[in-house]
Amino acid sequence: MDRCPNCQAQVTAAAPTCPNCGLPRRDEEATAIHRAPSPQTHLAEPTEQSRGPRARAMIPVTAGLLVLAVIAGILTAFQLRGQNPFGSGPAASASPGTSSATSPPGPTPRAPTPPVAPDPPEPTLDGAWAEVAARADGSVRRVIASTCSGTGIGSAYAVGPDTLATAWHSVAGARSVGVVDAAGVVSAEVVKVQPEANLALLRTARPLGAPALSIGTRPLAVGDEALVLGRSARGPDPLRGRPAARTGQVQEVGQRAPAPEGEAQISRMGGEFDPGLAGAPVLGRDGTLLGMVIETAPDQTNPHQFQLAELGALIDPLLGPTGQPPPPAGCPHPAGPKFPPTVTGGAPEPTRAAIGRLVAALNAGRLDEAYAQLDGEAKQTHPREGLARDWTGRVVVSAQVEPDGAEAVATLTVIGTGCQRYRVAVSGEQLTRWQQAEFPGC
Repeated sequence: MDRCPNCQAQVTAAAPTCPNCGLPRRDEEATAIHRAPSPQTHLAEPTEQSRGPRARAMIPVTAGLLVLAVIAGILTAFQLRGQNPFGSGPAASASPGTSSATSPPGPTPRAPTPPVAPDPPEPTLDGAWAEVAARADGSVRRVIASTCSGTGIGSAYAVGPDTLATAWHSVAGARSVGVVDAAGVVSAEVVKVQPEANLALLRTARPLGAPALSIGTRPLAVGDEALVLGRSARGPDPLRGRPAARTGQVQEVGQRAPAPEGEAQISRMGGEFDPGLAGAPVLGRDGTLLGMVIETAPDQTNPHQFQLAELGALIDPLLGPTGQPPPPAGCPHPAGPKFPPTVTGGAPEPTRAAIGRLVAALNAGRLDEAYAQLDGEAKQTHPREGLARDWTGRVVVSAQVEPDGAEAVATLTVIGTGCQRYRVAVSGEQLTRWQQAEFPGC
């Protein structure tokens, strides 16, 4: 019996090839399908001549294994990427009976937060209307008030050196009124009202330097184009308001309401709802004052309208000795404007947040909550009953908080009976000192 050098199988002397692996017997090349060695015989290492036929026989086997390895690697890569290499669908998962090592699932991805839609930009005016708006804008101001209904925000316009007109409903029942200009908040008071025309006159604590608008005499007619110029309630700073200029056509000339000083004609004009425009002037192409916005969206069935009052026969008598004085406020704790106070400055964010909480509590009449933020020293200098007495009818409209050594100092601008400012020292999130201080320009 011989032994096959390839697979070590025993081969009979008459067999031309190995019955196990098929290696041929080629005696002429001294191929060692050699005789099995005796137990005492040491099996010699194959020679270079004996390696040749074996190596040639292994080439197809090795090449096949390499091809299979490459294919397996490609399939594994596609499987890891979750793709099906034979189509557009996902890769097939392992069958239930197949053991498959899978990585643990990762955290569920959160849906991205949708961006907050910015306020739409103001409409672009054509050349003629843009000139009218540019000339008249210096006469327009934001008006804020602490009122029983809490709707004390609107626009006002100058009709004298220290006199402005606005919508009566914006300041009705006000315990405190402020007019915002470039220097800050100027205290004002309601001096006369014309309820039938929703008209109120304000007098400021100091002249504003705003030019008075000229009052037109031509009545409005259906189809007339007009310009509404005011301060929008939109934008990042509702205290000052974003300048807003809207054009539209008079859609309806309504009834004439009797008034002690004349008749108030109420008309309607197309426009977009914006509560900040209540009290805004309505101008003609020549820049004269034709009317005033007394309501925006006066009814829910037709919200895209301004309700206008023609003022030609009304403002002159109010500026004279006639006119009604405003009725007193009918509630002990007015609600204040419907916008948050502006808290700015270079103090750390927790300190500014503490001042924001104090201001919000004061404006809402939550005096116990405000008092709880004072430390012992501040409570001695500003007792609970004094806080209640001093803050009735007052509203903080802004706070400037700046670092001051180990503490921070907040300057609160307050409208009420006159305009006042308070200085509050803050240590961490506790208020340590409280004092009133007058500042020029308030």
